[in-house]
Amino acid sequence: MNKIRIWSWLVCLMLPICYVQAQDTHWQCDIYSYQYDMTVYPELQLDGQTIKASANYELAAFCGEECRGVATVEIIPGTDKTYYYLRVRSNASEGETITFKFYHTATRQEVTLNESITFESQAMQGLPSEPYALTGENTVMLGDVNGDGKITNVDFMGMMNYLLRRSMSFSFLEAAADLNSDGKITNVDFMKLMNILLRR
Repeated sequence: MNKIRIWSWLVCLMLPICYVQAQDTHWQCDIYSYQYDMTVYPELQLDGQTIKASANYELAAFCGEECRGVATVEIIPGTDKTYYYLRVRSNASEGETITFKFYHTATRQEVTLNESITFESQAMQGLPSEPYALTGENTVMLGDVNGDGKITNVDFMGMMNYLLRRSMSFSFLEAAADLNSDGKITNVDFMKLMNILLRR
């Protein structure tokens, strides 16, 4: 009887873990198809600016066009600080070239990043405190919330309406509205947009 209770308790503990592993992402990787793995703690830097780890930017590893791992967003206990954790898979113990991409959930764009690494089983690249920088270019013009290729009073009104939760006549690009790249849209971004317009 005690054994049944112990197993039931273990199953309950494992359910949240299974749910996290099964969550939907833009890319998929069948982790059970590979024999070896290595760990990468990446940091996304776009246009020289560090992007806070969030579900808005998905990171994944590739060998050629084959997805070899999708990063999860982890939270440092007791803080609001987040970091990416990426397990990279392979059936060769070493030697394969691994590249990286990010997917922006708001713009639905995939972008290949500049860096690549050589796979080595059980190796580690970066740490949560000293992540491995993955660099690329932003896929949207920050401040261009209506996506017409320029920053105007229309974007200003769009940002205001978004913050006030009013309806608007165009599809609002959240990626372009997050001007300080902290993963959320606030009055700080609104002020940055206003400063851009005032300088013109």
